[in-house]
Amino acid sequence: MITKKKTSLDICFGLECNLNCDQCCMGGLLNKGTKIDYRAIVNYIERHPEINEIYLSGGELLCDFEEYLLFLLKRFPERKWKCTTNLAYRLTPIRIEILKRITCVQVSFDIGSVRFHNIKTLLIWYHNLKTLLSFKQNVDIGVCLTKQVINKGPEAFHEFFTKLHDKFGLAAYSFLIMSKCGNLKKNYNTLMPNKKEVTKFLKDMLNIENVMEFNDTVNNIANGSLYSCYFVTTLNVMRNDGELCNCIFEQYNDKPCVVSDKCLSCDYYNHCGGICDNDCKKCYFDKSVYNKALSVIKKYNEANTK
Repeated sequence: MITKKKTSLDICFGLECNLNCDQCCMGGLLNKGTKIDYRAIVNYIERHPEINEIYLSGGELLCDFEEYLLFLLKRFPERKWKCTTNLAYRLTPIRIEILKRITCVQVSFDIGSVRFHNIKTLLIWYHNLKTLLSFKQNVDIGVCLTKQVINKGPEAFHEFFTKLHDKFGLAAYSFLIMSKCGNLKKNYNTLMPNKKEVTKFLKDMLNIENVMEFNDTVNNIANGSLYSCYFVTTLNVMRNDGELCNCIFEQYNDKPCVVSDKCLSCDYYNHCGGICDNDCKKCYFDKSVYNKALSVIKKYNEANTK
């Protein structure tokens, strides 16, 4: 049997964060005070030269261990590095250097008190985003689909992000379906929209003129990554102790995180990629939204090949 080599790695540092977002899938699970096994992480990357893409997740990466992150980025400059950050902190010189060396940066964003809790934090985020975009091109924004976001509607976000795109060079934005872990477990009823609400939001989004220009959600619907459990479909996941696992939430659940049998037998499994048995993520797949996304992509490609 020929085994395909795994070429991507997700390292979950998972230590701490400067925020305590109501919808955070890691909230309450962050291992504050635990030590990262730096040597184990470096040794693993060195032993696997086939790994060409490394995603750094947390917690907030730029919260506690900037010097090691910079060392890691300098040690493996040939790898493609990705991360998500909340940007709600002071942009020190070392943090700026780290962000410059990371290939792709996703910035998290929400409305109301879900993430920022006060106007001061929001202003810090906006100022830092402008600074980040002044020296980096490959920056996108991710927005969790909370009830508050659903109620606001996709047009308002598209208008706001279009201004950031036109004025400062924002590369893209996308909407994300949340996982029922961490803080979201206790805030589930107040924050998590139902499938009908998500479906309507996505259909309204797909009706926006030129939605394909820099909204990655359309492609994420088509390739299944919007609906599937991220950690189930990631090729390699590593905890901060250097040990591999199927999912960062596996140590908090009673059973391993693997794709559910119900998903595997579903007619739409190939369209969405499936979710795990631990109920971390509800199934929000809708065939009509999927078909609409394919139609939007087809029209966009036809218009841009003429």
